[in-house]
Amino acid sequence: MYYIYKEEMEDNKVLFRQIKVTHLAGCTNGLIAKYLKKTINNSVTEPYAWHIASDKLFKTLCLPGNILVIDIKPNSKEELSLFKIKNIWGYSSSGWTPIMLELKIIVHNKNPDDYNRESVEPENYEESDSVFTLLYLKGTIRNGKLEDKWIFPGRSSTNSVLLWPDARDYFISKMQMHKKEL
Repeated sequence: MYYIYKEEMEDNKVLFRQIKVTHLAGCTNGLIAKYLKKTINNSVTEPYAWHIASDKLFKTLCLPGNILVIDIKPNSKEELSLFKIKNIWGYSSSGWTPIMLELKIIVHNKNPDDYNRESVEPENYEESDSVFTLLYLKGTIRNGKLEDKWIFPGRSSTNSVLLWPDARDYFISKMQMHKKEL
């Protein structure tokens, strides 16, 4: 599950307030597609490597709040794991778009009874090292237009991301560049 949160300081503590549920995928309601539709021009076509920084996403789409959060265990009764999404990289090609998310831990593997998902105040919070995850979307970009539904594919025997050489090299370069910045 994806959410829009407001990260703020209150009494010298970091507080994360949930504003609303949102969608990362989807050609109509997905934040990725909405952002790309506003920022690409007619000459953009596959293969196309792109990047969305979280702060630019909020500014470009005039979203409430200031961070995008993923609840990686939304149905778990035993563990709460919330991460903020800092960056999204994508590589649109051959009808598909593998994406890589750079995440920062808000809370991880915590007892959900100790936290309120709508207003999270992590203990001793400081930004963590980056965690990366790879996903993919059914869709691409041709001649400045998004094609297909830009949704996560359904369950199958190959739910993992297939990174062909050009896409693999793109994501590796982004991880290496990020490591140099630290």
